[in-house]
Amino acid sequence: MESSLKELFPYVPAEFMKIDYRRQLMKQELVGYNADLMCLQEVDTKHFEHHFLRYFRRHGYDGAVQRKKGAVAEGVATFYRKDKFRLVSQHDITITDAMFENPVFAEMAAAVSGKAKLKESIMERGTPAQVTVLEDLQDPSRVLVLANTHLWYRPTFPHVRLLQMAVILGHIEGVVKLTKKSLNLARDPAVLICGDFNSTSARGVHDLLRTGSISANFKEWKEFCEKEDEYVELSLQHPFRLFSACGEPAFTNFVPQFQAAIDWIYADESALESTSVIPLPTLEEVSANVAIPSVVFPSDHLAIGCDLKWKS
Repeated sequence: MESSLKELFPYVPAEFMKIDYRRQLMKQELVGYNADLMCLQEVDTKHFEHHFLRYFRRHGYDGAVQRKKGAVAEGVATFYRKDKFRLVSQHDITITDAMFENPVFAEMAAAVSGKAKLKESIMERGTPAQVTVLEDLQDPSRVLVLANTHLWYRPTFPHVRLLQMAVILGHIEGVVKLTKKSLNLARDPAVLICGDFNSTSARGVHDLLRTGSISANFKEWKEFCEKEDEYVELSLQHPFRLFSACGEPAFTNFVPQFQAAIDWIYADESALESTSVIPLPTLEEVSANVAIPSVVFPSDHLAIGCDLKWKS
């Protein structure tokens, strides 16, 4: 692990790459935000159990981790403040499994199954979508469906990320309907989608989230594909009205070869409004030691955050 990190981040002195050092910085930073909700990605499952969960419980939180499917012992983790929310239910999925097993995605699964190379690329991914239903303790009629994910990173596969996000949105739609019925709510639960989307704001994942649809002739379906069996051309829709709750940051990932915003929070415009956004470090701060991680920043990603308020 240490040798691979050294290859990825050769500009970082070895003492600042040690997990004990980085973990302390992470815990101090995250608790310092005093957030009601936290969504983390690339969380080592052992570190979650032995360090993060214990630490955050001492600070008034509870949470869970969803491991990626496969050999890599990491996943996504969601924490919530126990004096603000009650855990109602958990609806985690592995995106590939949901695509091929949930009848809601039968059309998508059939289309993908007819494209050998595309199906192979998708089947190799163990991408998680952690979906948590939380009830506001101050007003039990206010319920939140919170999704946390980490989409595939390969730059030349935006069409796969589109499919991944479409599955997440379809799954959330089902959770919203189920939750409304089971809790006998007068209004739909609010939706919040957080994570590392590995997608800049100009990419199709954001078009889908913001506009609610993608056409079958959308350019990204075959933008980087050379053969017919590498892509599908599908129309995608979802019913939510979503907005980027942190606006458009200049960057959230900052390494020498890549600087861009790829981490996002999308909120339900019908129920939530963003009242303030956590200021991100300046270019001078993140480049003071070439890039991040560094002696100051424990990760190559920056935390994003905002204050959300329920609409009356």
